[in-house]
This record gives sequence, structure tokens and C-alpha cells, in this order.
Amino acid sequence: MIVAMLLHCIYMGGQNGANAIYYPFIESVLKAGPGFFGIAVSVYYGSNLLAGFLLVRFGDVLKRQPMTRFVVSTAVAWLGYSFFRAEPLVLALSVIEGFAVSSLSNLFMTRIQEEAPTEMVGRVWGLVTSVKSVSEVVGILMVGAIAGRFGPAAGYRALGIAIPLLTVVANAWTKSLLRPRTVST
Repeated sequence: MIVAMLLHCIYMGGQNGANAIYYPFIESVLKAGPGFFGIAVSVYYGSNLLAGFLLVRFGDVLKRQPMTRFVVSTAVAWLGYSFFRAEPLVLALSVIEGFAVSSLSNLFMTRIQEEAPTEMVGRVWGLVTSVKSVSEVVGILMVGAIAGRFGPAAGYRALGIAIPLLTVVANAWTKSLLRPRTVST
């Protein structure tokens, strides 16, 4: 569960960084205004809602999927934002991103509820919330700094590369820490 928490927090740090630069992306890269921003956010949250309905219906199947599929699909959306300039493509990417973040977050919440001992659920949530809050602030500051210096497209490009890499490194690192050590004699 520690590995899942670490990976979830890395992902959410990236997600909050992506959210922080979304309007600057819409305005400066797409040259669209608040009207398109409202449509894009509605599409994003609509796909969040769709993911929730699908999780109710197919949660057991989706729970068995590797969580990296959701991280990779989000990374593809972020990379797409950095390259595509057509509003319909950006809306399609918003669907992918919204579906992935909702699925990953809800599956993670379900995992905590199923795996943590009942008397520990509150403490586990407290720890998750604390670590996630720190990662969200770090994500916003890092991506905001990149976008401020190099533009929002560069911020999305950095996210699309960094978050999957951090996920792989953190997963390998935590699994190696948790693996039993053998002592040679």
C-alpha cells in the first residue's frame, strides 16, 4: 500500500501541475478564451463522471488493470497538449485525462478501503492526504516555473515525460526497499 500511495501522490502532483497551467495553455497556446475553457473543463469533468459510472459497473475488471495504464494515458494527453493546437483534439485529450484521473483516484481510494485494517483507515487517509498535499504543491510550483519560463506547452511536455519516469523509478525503488534482503555467509 505504501508503493501505491507514493505512486498516487506523484501522479496527483503532476495532475495539479497540469491543472495549474491549463488556462494559460488555452489562452496563450490555443488563443481561445473563457468560452472554450468552460467547454474544456465541462468535458473534463464529464469524463470524470463517466469514469465514476463505469467504475460502479466494471470496477472489478478495472481494478485488475495495471495502474500504469492510467498514468501512461494521462502522459499521452499531456504530451498531446504540448503538440496539438486544434480545439477538438484538445477536447479529446481532456476526455482521456479526465477519465484517467478519476479512474486512478477512485481505484486508489477503493484500494485503501479494501486493504487497510478498519481501525487504520482514518490514519492511512490522514497520511495520504498529507503526502498528497505536499506533492500537489510541488507539482504546481515545478510545472508553473517551467511554464512561466518556457511556456505552457513545455510544461505539458515536461509532465508527459517526468511523471511516467518518476512513476517507474519510484515503483522500482520502493519495491527494492520492501524486498527481503538475503545475507550471504
